[in-house]
Amino acid sequence: MADQERLALYLMGALDDAEREAFEAHLADCWHCLDEAAEIGPSISGLAGLADVDWSLPTDAAPSDFSAEAGSVPSGSGPAASTDAPEPTVPAQVPSPGVAELQQTDAPDNTGPADGTAGPTEVPMPRQRGGAASPAPVRPSGSRPTGRRTSGTRPATTAGSWYRRRGLWAAAAAVVLALAGGVVAINEWTTRADPVLTGTGEAPGYGASLSVVITAGDQGSSTIRITATGLRQGTRYRLFAVTRDGATHVVRDWTATSGPQEVAGETSLPVDELSFITVGLTDGSAIVTAPIAGSPASPR
Repeated sequence: MADQERLALYLMGALDDAEREAFEAHLADCWHCLDEAAEIGPSISGLAGLADVDWSLPTDAAPSDFSAEAGSVPSGSGPAASTDAPEPTVPAQVPSPGVAELQQTDAPDNTGPADGTAGPTEVPMPRQRGGAASPAPVRPSGSRPTGRRTSGTRPATTAGSWYRRRGLWAAAAAVVLALAGGVVAINEWTTRADPVLTGTGEAPGYGASLSVVITAGDQGSSTIRITATGLRQGTRYRLFAVTRDGATHVVRDWTATSGPQEVAGETSLPVDELSFITVGLTDGSAIVTAPIAGSPASPR
C-alpha cells in the first residue's frame, strides 16, 4: 500500500491496530508524510464523520410480494380450492318509488306467513353503478408468493461489507489526496516569493552528497530542506546550520532510512546570516557540508 493511501486511511481511523502502529513508526521519521498530514487533515476528517449507511452501495428494489399470476394457487401448499364454490349472490334490484307504491297498493293483505307471525324483512342492497366488484382472489394459508427470497439465501457477510466500505474509503482518500496535492502545488508556486538560497556538497570518502534549499520564513526565520544520499540506514544523523561568524546551530536530528534522505527543519536564524549547512553525527562530527551562496537569489 502506498504511503499516501496509508496516510489517508490512518487519518480516517480505518487502519487496524497492527497497521496503525507500523504507520506511526514510519510517520515519526518521514517529514514528507507529516507535511501532507497537515495539509489534508481537515479534508480527511470530514470523511471520517460519515456513517456506515453513507458508504453502502445502492441495492435493487425488493421483489414484489405478489407475482403476476396472483390468482393462481401454488401446487403442494395447503388444501386445494374447491371447484364447486357457489357464485356470489347478486342483490335484487330496487324498483323505483312509483312502481314500489303501485306494487304495495295492488298486493294482497294476506301476504304474511300462515301462522300469523311476521318474518324478518330483507332489505335489498342497491347495486353500485358500474357493476358489482369482482371478488379478490384469496391465497391459501401456508403458500409462499413467487419472487420472495428463499430461506437458503443469506445477505452479504459483515466482512464483505467492511472490505467494500474500505475500498470506498481508499477511493475517496485518493481523490482527496489528488485535490490536496494540486492545492499544495499551487500554493507553493504562488506564495514562494521569498528569497531562496541553494547549495551542494559531497563527501567522497563517506560516499555522501548533499543538496540544500533555504527559504525565508516569517519573522526572520529560515526553512532548510536537504536531500542527502549515501547515508547509512538506521544511523542517527544531525542537521547543522553554520552562520557567517562561525557559530554552529543544531536544526534537528533524524534516523536515516534506505534511499535518499529528504529532511526539513526550521531555525530562527535569518537567511542572510547562513554560511553553510552540514550533515553530521550526533556527537558533533561533520560528514558532508554544502556551502551557501553569499547573497540570496530570487527564484526563476
